[in-house]
Amino acid sequence: MLAEFCRIVYRARPSWWLLENVAGVPDVMVPGYSHFRIDLDARECGLRQIRPRVFQFGHVAGLVPVVTRRRWLAVDPSRCAMASEFSRPGRRGWPEFCELQGLPRDFELPGFTLSAKYRAVGNGVPLPMARTIARAVLDARALVPGESLCRCGCGRIVAGRRELATVACRKRAQRKRDGVRVTVPGPVTAAASRLIAISVAARGPLSRGTSRLSGQSAGEGAR
Repeated sequence: MLAEFCRIVYRARPSWWLLENVAGVPDVMVPGYSHFRIDLDARECGLRQIRPRVFQFGHVAGLVPVVTRRRWLAVDPSRCAMASEFSRPGRRGWPEFCELQGLPRDFELPGFTLSAKYRAVGNGVPLPMARTIARAVLDARALVPGESLCRCGCGRIVAGRRELATVACRKRAQRKRDGVRVTVPGPVTAAASRLIAISVAARGPLSRGTSRLSGQSAGEGAR
């Protein structure tokens, strides 16, 4: 699926692209675009559910989205609102489930069965999270001299000699380094790769027959 995403972006040539996936998804590279990875949790967008997600962004001019994170709410966090909620033990009620996704408690999907409603809402990006990313894309800009991206991959901009934005970033970077040291190189799969790049044939537009995957293993797999 990631290779197909790359193929479509390369074929359509938009000025920028955006991809959302679960934590641990491989990095996606498209020829002719910059690559920017944003590790974001729903709690950083004003919600109380634990929902780490990865957004990847590419721009033909190398612009960087500016993400504004919020402080986590001082409440007990709730487990992730997933598409499988309907069949899980201790299923939360429909109003609460919608609220966790940033929707009104009286939100409805006419014509859907209750299980289909849970799947549709659970599969979606929480509304406040989507708005956070939309604002970041609208505010995208070029880095100025003295600025760089946090080395942990969170997407934060740091200035001067700083390489990491927060204490949590330092821990995340250490986990990534540890993962690289213990991972045995293997085939490129969603579970074993941190990089998916698409190779483009020298002639003609990209087609299904002219793309292939290559990767570098780094010890973090998709859930």
